[in-house]
Amino acid sequence: MWYNLPACRQAGLRTRIIKDNTVGSQSKVNLAYIAGFLDGDGSLMLQIKKRKDGKSKRRFMCTICFYQDSRHEKPLYWIRRILGIGYLSRRNDGMSELRINGFKQVRDIIKDLLPFIRFKKEQAKSLLKAADLLTKKSGNLSKNDLFKLVDCIVVIQKNNYATKKKKTRKDLLKILDLTP
Repeated sequence: MWYNLPACRQAGLRTRIIKDNTVGSQSKVNLAYIAGFLDGDGSLMLQIKKRKDGKSKRRFMCTICFYQDSRHEKPLYWIRRILGIGYLSRRNDGMSELRINGFKQVRDIIKDLLPFIRFKKEQAKSLLKAADLLTKKSGNLSKNDLFKLVDCIVVIQKNNYATKKKKTRKDLLKILDLTP
């Protein structure tokens, strides 16, 4: 039996579901498991990246990332199969990561996972808000939109563990030429 998750439908992908005797649908069980994995070994990111082409010198990037020791990376392949999207890579430090990029893709996956996310709910809501705005506005962001996106970045990075220094709201506004 094939089941189309909302995120997969948007991308024109199908996900296989297996019938079993558990309470609730298998797709919800899978989403709950993936959300738990994200809560424990994942990160949600909204970044400003430099752009070489185009009229704008900056672009936004939404990312969902799952991490796992490379010796135990099988769950990452399973998550990619269930969600129907993502890039898997092995890092030099013995970790593997599954990355999902794209405003629309991230928005749709976060919508599906949000009811099951426990510890990163605030970050997920902010990333969903940003991804939704970026999906709708495409490249026509107003100053007000940019301020909203900066606020989302601040909320997300405030709750993220980071090994390098985080940018302040003031730094972010300066990067986007929003300072007087």
